[in-house]
Amino acid sequence: MRNIAFNPVKMSSPMQIWRSDIPSFGEDANCLISLIRQQIVQVSPLPVGTVYFGVSIRDGRPVLLDIKTPNPGSILLCGDRSSGKTALLKAVASGITYVFDSQDVQFAIVTSAHYSEWQGWKNLPHCAGLFSSNHGILTDIVDALVVWTSCSNAGQTLLLFIDGLRMVDLWGKKRYSLLQDLLTFGPYQNIWPIVATDAENFSKLASWGSCFGRHLFSMPGCGDSVFDFEFAMREDSVWCPFSILGSSDLVNFA
Repeated sequence: MRNIAFNPVKMSSPMQIWRSDIPSFGEDANCLISLIRQQIVQVSPLPVGTVYFGVSIRDGRPVLLDIKTPNPGSILLCGDRSSGKTALLKAVASGITYVFDSQDVQFAIVTSAHYSEWQGWKNLPHCAGLFSSNHGILTDIVDALVVWTSCSNAGQTLLLFIDGLRMVDLWGKKRYSLLQDLLTFGPYQNIWPIVATDAENFSKLASWGSCFGRHLFSMPGCGDSVFDFEFAMREDSVWCPFSILGSSDLVNFA
């Protein structure tokens, strides 16, 4: 993940991730897409081949994922339930629709608990598919993507959002192995997995070590807007706080 904004603050222990509920924008994609487009215009021009994640709390510069290089690798997004993980994934998807041509970059969503919340995104030209992870379908999807990574896809990039991964979804050695392969090698074949999970699963997923190149955490709000101090990126002992939107003037919920 490329951070072109932060002056990192070193901390000796992880921040608490308790926070109040924030909206995930339900099934309506248009509202969030419009807001993200406004924000990207404010911080543009973005470097070529970068995906928008948010804006630095400290100086308002964009936090970006460089998809031209496989480093740092797959991303793990962790936080309490209703802490904004789905909202962040939707913000990333919204930015993709504005910055990239659908022939070059697409996203796909695998989820169970949040399936209905993604309905407004599934018909967008940039959406490669919305899939439920119930009934073992996660195995089928990961298996298909592993095959996809071994084929030539004319340079097309896919961001794979696994929204609400539960450890029960991974019962069985085949599922573990397939997902680990995808997390480790996917970015080298233009597939970028971003896995969102509840805090209770963090220790188990974090133990996969090199499978995830970056850890993101949802953060407690500390401002007038629910988008203030929204998330933090962790790299070693360095914490970099950022929000989906950089200005509380754009949107403010009571």
